[in-house]
Amino acid sequence: MIRSQKQKSPLARSRILIFAILALLLAACNLTNRPPVPTPQPTPVPLAPLPTIPPLTTGIDSAVPLNNSTCLLTPPNWIPYTVQPGDSLGAISVAVDTPLEELVANNCLENADTIYVEQVIYLPRAP
Repeated sequence: MIRSQKQKSPLARSRILIFAILALLLAACNLTNRPPVPTPQPTPVPLAPLPTIPPLTTGIDSAVPLNNSTCLLTPPNWIPYTVQPGDSLGAISVAVDTPLEELVANNCLENADTIYVEQVIYLPRAP
């Protein structure tokens, strides 16, 4: 016998044979002519209507119109003011006797030095 020829052991042959038989059995299980069973569709459930929530009472005098500010921090009784040429927020804060920081916060301004002509800001009273 020549050493270059490798003989497979009986154990290796039996493993290959078992593997081949299992592969054929698994393949045979998939060769049926049965039609597929359709998946049942879920039954739609009607949603209940959402409850109606009554409006909140704020304790604010209804005779005072609420402002149209998009800033949620603006007090509802503050009035709109359109910035004029030459206005500065510092001068406006002095004119309405309100701290500059309060005007900046309640108008959601990022910078007290940046206001524009025709910009609408909200003030506690007319300047």
